[in-house]
Amino acid sequence: MPTGQLEVIKVLNTIAHPVQFPATTWTIQTNCIPAGSASLLSITTPASGNAQITASGMVTAGVGANCAVSEQTPATSLIPAWFQSYCASAAQGSGTAVWNVPEYSINNGPYSTTAPSVAITAGVTTVRVKNGWHCVPSTTPTVNYQFQVFKRVVGPTTQVPPMTFQIVSNCLSPATPPALSVTTSYPHTSFVGAGAFTVPSGSTCNLSEVLPNPTQIPAMVAFCSAQTPNIEPKWLPPVWSTSSTGTPVLNLPVTANASLNLFIVNSWICTTPATAKVAPKPKRKPKIRINIGIGSILGGGSKPKDPPQPGDNGPPRP
Repeated sequence: MPTGQLEVIKVLNTIAHPVQFPATTWTIQTNCIPAGSASLLSITTPASGNAQITASGMVTAGVGANCAVSEQTPATSLIPAWFQSYCASAAQGSGTAVWNVPEYSINNGPYSTTAPSVAITAGVTTVRVKNGWHCVPSTTPTVNYQFQVFKRVVGPTTQVPPMTFQIVSNCLSPATPPALSVTTSYPHTSFVGAGAFTVPSGSTCNLSEVLPNPTQIPAMVAFCSAQTPNIEPKWLPPVWSTSSTGTPVLNLPVTANASLNLFIVNSWICTTPATAKVAPKPKRKPKIRINIGIGSILGGGSKPKDPPQPGDNGPPRP
């Protein structure tokens, strides 16, 4: 049976360094069907300080055989100490060195991480197996901050019953915290704690509220109706601040660079409803004048003319 050859070239991508990468033996699996001259190929790369080190081995198999070429990811212990130190530097994120997944190229074609199966021909089929490594920065522990929320209601009277508000934090972070629910005190004279949002450091959060409908709170409606007819309670825009004094006003969204106390003041007023309409003034009816002749009333005819008088049409005829 005619035979062909499978050449496996080991390519080691490293970094040019004064300290040489030591001579290393690599084991490549070359399982051929029908079987070739070797199912495990050992290739030793020489000691070198170059950025790329190569070595090759050869397997003989019958023409038409299919040979699967693969390599397991090398052990981390094979990465030289100087490269581990390089990755551990602050410039590389105080990380560690790890091997890349082996890559394969058939007859100088593009590299792929998929282990190939090659058909043996009468010539030489070349498979390159490339290894390299990279630095993985250490995982920075997640730091969480808390937004502690306090709520107060301010209005023309404090004599209104407790009200429940929903406070929502929509954050650009791995997960948006659940909404907070707070019920105000009676009478409305002080802040009430609403709980806290816990968010990862650096998260940007847009805070908003779901307000109770003031026109459905009888005490607020009764108070406004007693002041002036046709007015009703209305919420003003909420004021967010990092101080209970309300100064300075907090502009949203807020970024979690530290834990914060957030104070929300909701003010309400009595005002004319936006849907109220002023009744239009009644229009005056136009006067209709009708001129009717006396003759029409008496008989339907016109008034008879007076007989002609002398001189009406000039001197009498002879």
